[in-house]
Amino acid sequence: MKHFPANYLAIFAFAVDLLVGAAGCSFQSEDVNAVTVENATGEPLFFSGYEKEASHRLDIDPEIPVNTIQGSSLLESGASTALPMTDIGGGYEAGKTLRLFLYEVRNDTARYRSHLDISYDELERKDFRVEVSSLSEQ
Repeated sequence: MKHFPANYLAIFAFAVDLLVGAAGCSFQSEDVNAVTVENATGEPLFFSGYEKEASHRLDIDPEIPVNTIQGSSLLESGASTALPMTDIGGGYEAGKTLRLFLYEVRNDTARYRSHLDISYDELERKDFRVEVSSLSEQ
């Protein structure tokens, strides 16, 4: 059996680590199944996620009764929630821009205020976390 000097084995192990690390980086975003949305506005909000280009064909509701809102997209100030990629409307997939429609919640009504667009590159840079800091135009 042929024996390799220890420095060759160390170089081989280092090369394997580099390849595994590179493969992990290139596939990491494909394994992401949700975007975390954080409410940093100081007031309750409701949000809805949609693929940006497809959202241009929507006729969004300017007001929504709070008692009809289902799921975890109604956030108190300081709260966060996971928005599953499968819950993003409009055929959203990796590489596309996410549009969050933002609603101000007062009493029993959510009123549309603005939207926030987040490119896929930006989502990756921010570890798929979106902080909503204002309900006015972003």
